[in-house]
Amino acid sequence: MEGAAAVTTFGVLQLTNTSTNVICHAFFPSSIPSLLPVNKTISFSTTLVFQILKSATSSSGSHGLGFTFSPTKITPSPGCCPYLGLFGRENNGNFSNHVFAVEFNTARGFGFFTDEIHVGIDINSIVSVSSASPSYYDNTTNSNVNLDFLQGDPLEAWIEYDGVSKDLNVMLASLNVAKPSKPLISYATDLSNVFKENMYVGFSASIGTQPNSHYISGWSFHVNGEAQALDLSSLPFPQ
Repeated sequence: MEGAAAVTTFGVLQLTNTSTNVICHAFFPSSIPSLLPVNKTISFSTTLVFQILKSATSSSGSHGLGFTFSPTKITPSPGCCPYLGLFGRENNGNFSNHVFAVEFNTARGFGFFTDEIHVGIDINSIVSVSSASPSYYDNTTNSNVNLDFLQGDPLEAWIEYDGVSKDLNVMLASLNVAKPSKPLISYATDLSNVFKENMYVGFSASIGTQPNSHYISGWSFHVNGEAQALDLSSLPFPQ
């Protein structure tokens, strides 16, 4: 872990606190093999429960958090706060980054964001190749339900990549809502052009002048199979 990232006494991974202009990283300690023979990419599945809380002095969102693959445990570069701690002014958009992320962004007023508050797929750049406003498909009512990251409610996300078909699907929902049968984002991409032989997997978050706290209450990850479902009733939450 790096920056303000820490596990609280309640067992929650806190990526950022009420400080301003900081970045934080929390990666699984060991890298994982990410390319199969002949440059074929692994398939992976992950689910996480996260929560974004504004401080009493914050009037808006401030950047956000991302689930990420990186060839290194990312070293901060100058001006990296608006880039979720994943990139910087000098390397944003470089193919040599070999960074993939799904971002949950709450920033406003930055020209490189397609939407103000959004879920985005980032490949070597903070400029998302595909994005959508946060919402989920309700399997019961067959309708879309809008979400607001800044409400402070815990949310669950599912991210699934098929290394054979090259399909990436991202789902989002309120806590205790069944996994949506329709993805929020479905995007075809060949990650063999992004991944190196071994990659680190984890989370990155950043905040600017508006102090927000980013929490991960539960995380499940699996390579070449489906991630184990989280036992929501046993998860810790910020106090």
